[in-house]
Amino acid sequence: LGGVGLTIAEHLATRGARRLVLASRSGGTEAAVARLRALGAEVDTPRVDIGDPAAVRALLTERFDGIVHAAADSDPAGFRALSEVDEAGIARHFAAKVGGARTLAAALDELREPDRPEWTLLFSSTSALLGGVTFGSYAAANAALLAEAHGRPGWLAAAWDTWPGTLERLDARLGASMAQHAMTRSQALAAFDRLTAHPGPAVIVAAGGLDERLPGARVVAKPTADRFPRPDLPQPYVPPMSATERGLAEVWSSVLGVEPVGTRDNFFDLNGNSLLALQMLALVKERFGVAIPTVTLFELPTVQALAATLDEQAPAQVVAPAAPVVVADPDDDELDRHIAIVGMAGRFPGAGTIDEFWRNLCDGVESITFFTPDELIAAGVDPAQVRDPAYVPARPVLDDVTGFDAAFFGLSPRMAALTDPQQRLFLEVCWEALEGAGYAKPGERGRVGVFGGCNLSTYLLGIAGQFTSDADASIYELVMGNDKDALTTTVSYLFDLRGPSMAVQTFCSTSLVAVHTAMRSLRAGDCEMALAGGVSVRVPDRIGHLHSPGGQESPDGHVRTFDAQAHGSMFGDGATVVVLKKLGAALRDGDHIWSVIRGSAMNNDGALKVGYTAPSVGGQSRVIADAMADARVAAEDVGYVEAHGTATELGDPIEVAALTRAFGDTAEKQYCALGSVKPNVGHLDRAAGTAGLIKASLVVREGLIPPTLHYTAPNPEIDFEHSPFRVAAELAPWNTGDGRPRIAGLNSLGMGGTNVHVVVEQPPDRPAPPPGDPDTERRYQVVPVSARTADAADAAARRLGEHLAGTPDARLADVAFTLQEGRKTFEHRRVVVASDVDGAAAALAGAPATRVEPVQDRPVAFLFAGVGEQYPGLVGELYRREPVFRAHLDECLGHLDGDLVTGARGGGPSLAALL
Repeated sequence: LGGVGLTIAEHLATRGARRLVLASRSGGTEAAVARLRALGAEVDTPRVDIGDPAAVRALLTERFDGIVHAAADSDPAGFRALSEVDEAGIARHFAAKVGGARTLAAALDELREPDRPEWTLLFSSTSALLGGVTFGSYAAANAALLAEAHGRPGWLAAAWDTWPGTLERLDARLGASMAQHAMTRSQALAAFDRLTAHPGPAVIVAAGGLDERLPGARVVAKPTADRFPRPDLPQPYVPPMSATERGLAEVWSSVLGVEPVGTRDNFFDLNGNSLLALQMLALVKERFGVAIPTVTLFELPTVQALAATLDEQAPAQVVAPAAPVVVADPDDDELDRHIAIVGMAGRFPGAGTIDEFWRNLCDGVESITFFTPDELIAAGVDPAQVRDPAYVPARPVLDDVTGFDAAFFGLSPRMAALTDPQQRLFLEVCWEALEGAGYAKPGERGRVGVFGGCNLSTYLLGIAGQFTSDADASIYELVMGNDKDALTTTVSYLFDLRGPSMAVQTFCSTSLVAVHTAMRSLRAGDCEMALAGGVSVRVPDRIGHLHSPGGQESPDGHVRTFDAQAHGSMFGDGATVVVLKKLGAALRDGDHIWSVIRGSAMNNDGALKVGYTAPSVGGQSRVIADAMADARVAAEDVGYVEAHGTATELGDPIEVAALTRAFGDTAEKQYCALGSVKPNVGHLDRAAGTAGLIKASLVVREGLIPPTLHYTAPNPEIDFEHSPFRVAAELAPWNTGDGRPRIAGLNSLGMGGTNVHVVVEQPPDRPAPPPGDPDTERRYQVVPVSARTADAADAAARRLGEHLAGTPDARLADVAFTLQEGRKTFEHRRVVVASDVDGAAAALAGAPATRVEPVQDRPVAFLFAGVGEQYPGLVGELYRREPVFRAHLDECLGHLDGDLVTGARGGGPSLAALL
């Protein structure tokens, strides 16, 4: 039994029907039958094929007051483009609809007049009039069914819009295209009652907008090719909602030969081009009387955006010139000079999240993977090299560099396959960082800059030989997916970020140089927020290296920074990003602050050193001193330094010597702890600088200094005894003792001599918000999550529940606000309503309410119907606890006759009693 039949049966039972016979090929489900019987009806569910005359005659041995013929073949495989329709598919649709009606008519004709039903209702569809892509044979069968009622007393054929309960059984694209004209349960059943009370030959039952959908209302365009189904696009189909959107979508369909067209579909993703754009805009002017400049389509290439412009009726003002940003002199304003880190995300060897990364650091976990000979050979390493005693079978690698949700980011599967894993990972961590900062939704984030860099595309080197011509992959596609210059602009394009977008390339210091550059952009007023970071992935990733004495790489796969046994680093894969805002703006906006960057500096060694790849004491010491001057801190203020720490015989002594020179002759020795992330996760190359920044931020925030792995004895070339520094060998608390803030320095040094140093401070203390008034504060919070797929939405709800269960001191109001205002809303939605954190965690772990909804920003209204449900205090709780509701209700009451609201609120005979 289908959803329509059960809905009607339940309706008839509630209206007093004593006996219901629900005939179908499959019979009824026990749960549905039990529900109907609970309503007081006698229910039978015989298995009957409507095309079997004998079975139908047997069914009609008893008299029925009315018969509903709603049989249909709704198998998605039967809905095909006209070019693919075959006789078998047509026969299936006609057999269920027309054949069933004729079999029923023949059986009823054999009955005596008193034994025939008072009415027989045939269920047709508005597709009989409107057609639709892939609806060819189905629409034809419904059109033929309408004719069957003519000339038969008591028979009625109704062409219905979509009934509730049918969308779920359809293909997602077809279901979404029908959703805009779906009837509610009450609408459908009210129409059913009217039809059965006054039967006639044929009628159309439409949810609305029928005139606009009829063929005669359409724009007559120049002859075009047949319309084809909407292609498989990354974003889901979103139906047009307003009259303008529907009209514009129809114009696009006529020009592009595609149906349906969604409101978020890009004109050029539907194979539009400049010539078709001109034709389409001419039709828009003819239909809407508004001339849209061609350039506007390139700026607003979706139905949704262009319809908004048409509704404004001011095409010349579609894109107003941006108002110039007035930047105050920030020199003496520390809130503008200091930069808050409001979001962080990363992929590290052994850790897919910031929390896992920090836990591994504190627990002293080494995340360098050692491979078996079979794994190395499978990765493409020469077996002879694998057996070489100098071959080191180890590397810091990520758990997965191949998995990627292309549709989430609006990329086609083909483009994703052409794109370097570095770009894919950078997209992921940028998105996670924005979500973590509470700015995944574009509304309040202003201009967002993107600064970052990646390594050489070894992925492209591996796949380049597969392409022999532009027919396989154009040079532009390969460049966009693999060139270093495309890394940040791809993020800006796909996330619609309007600030500066700059690729940074300084070898190992790339990502921290990106942070320094982003800070300068924020201070200059070029943007209000910035993403900064880097990514490095080598393909193939699960291979080792051939050790060369005196080289930069470790001979045994371990990194021993500052240790007497240090002989090299381990180069690995990672992706790291931070979200930056001016401190004053972050405090004003209530952002979560991980740490504060007080200052930074960048320079280059120049030529006065032994070689291009060699470090320089002079260059490094100058950049450290300049950064401390920019941060306005003295050497004695700094209690921890996250060093570059490459663990080479030359690099470590030079770095400590440079730090000592920059700090000067401090009165106290070995007061400042020194550490490096590289013994834990290796050298993450272009991501190394921001990996160190993330660690330093957590150190100053948590007041814990993780141990430096493998440190047992100092490098004899380093004079720690006469320096301000000591190596942090064990996990230790960091207490300043005199109430001063925790301040750390961070070094990042690039091959070729580009050095950068950053000074980081713990986040400022902020007083907890005062407790609310229990009589007026909001008692319940709406806690929503959403995702692009049902599984992802369920997983997001589960993760949020686990997080809340582990943080019982979280403020549920803050959680709800961030989820509502700081997260983007996707189609698959989950929501719970709770009064406290424990309740929210339990509800999320249980069965949150679910909904699939492609349309965003639907208007919501409160309606208090005048049909007798009112009682004193009806809206009192809403009025006391919801300021927006209170303001709007006061405005409404202000328009009413004074005599209606003269009573005291909360009592008396007037409307005010409702309060």
